[in-house]
Amino acid sequence: MDTEKGQSVEDQIDPKYGDLLLYWTMHEFHQHDRGTAWYVVFLLLGIGLILFAILTRNYIFAVLLILMGTFMIMQHFNDPEDVPIVILTTGIVIGNHYHPWEEVKNFWIAYEPPDIQKLYIDFHKNRHPYVSIEMPDNLDPIELRDTMLEFADENDDRQEESLTDYIRRLYKL
Repeated sequence: MDTEKGQSVEDQIDPKYGDLLLYWTMHEFHQHDRGTAWYVVFLLLGIGLILFAILTRNYIFAVLLILMGTFMIMQHFNDPEDVPIVILTTGIVIGNHYHPWEEVKNFWIAYEPPDIQKLYIDFHKNRHPYVSIEMPDNLDPIELRDTMLEFADENDDRQEESLTDYIRRLYKL
């Protein structure tokens, strides 16, 4: 944790949320380096799927594909914002969302540097999916694990990255 940034963050935290334990920022989304071949393949694949959807009269699927393509194009031209991650004695802050430890069901860390360095947090509420949080290179995963174990259970069955994150990384989505 950068002590200068950590100190300024600590000064901004309302005491009712407890003490600052760990702080870092992550990018809102991962900006992949995609070559021309990637764009050509996915453009042809997208057009093919849209034509298939129209021919099979599956218009909702065609609209969904167009929306996904539009989203990816918009994301390409925008730089990701930094999202603060703050671990406190009373909960965890992800961006602008505070989650008390009572909401956290469990966590696991997928750590295979340099490609995979993620903290996953699962919540008790079924409507709230687990959260995937990028860890910075300078964050010690053992220190993070020990800190998290003080407040939440570790999911011993999971130690790998999620299938969704694997597919995003593999296909540069």
